[in-house]
Amino acid sequence: MGDIDETKFKVFLEIAGALNKNGITPILFGSLGLSRIIKQSAIDDIDIVLPNGILVDDFERLEQIMSEIGFSRDIYYKHEFIRNDERVGFEEESDITNVHISLETLKETVIGNVQFFELSATEYLGVYMDTLVRWKKKVKSIEEKVNALKKIK
Repeated sequence: MGDIDETKFKVFLEIAGALNKNGITPILFGSLGLSRIIKQSAIDDIDIVLPNGILVDDFERLEQIMSEIGFSRDIYYKHEFIRNDERVGFEEESDITNVHISLETLKETVIGNVQFFELSATEYLGVYMDTLVRWKKKVKSIEEKVNALKKIK
């Protein structure tokens, strides 16, 4: 079991509870979710995955829910919310299904009266391996541009 940031996890549970009251079951994601499996050094924000329709078709509803618990939308990042020094980012389900994670097989967790889903170690491994492949491609592309620019210097 990992070494979870209890303060951030309590904030996640507060948000998940507010979402549950509105018929939404979130997926704990990112470093905070991973910290429930393995030790993490620093957890900067809380990442939550929601059904695609919430972020695309019903974003105002999410804004209302978050506002009711004291969060305001970040002016620079549409799907991020801030309350004091707490930062929460929302992602679409397609972000995890695109790396072949089945929503039907996610672990369902209930703490108190708060329900949410979590990824397994294997599912996180798939997410991070996919991310690593995409970053390597991006780095290679940037290196090619840097090398081309150095040649005309």
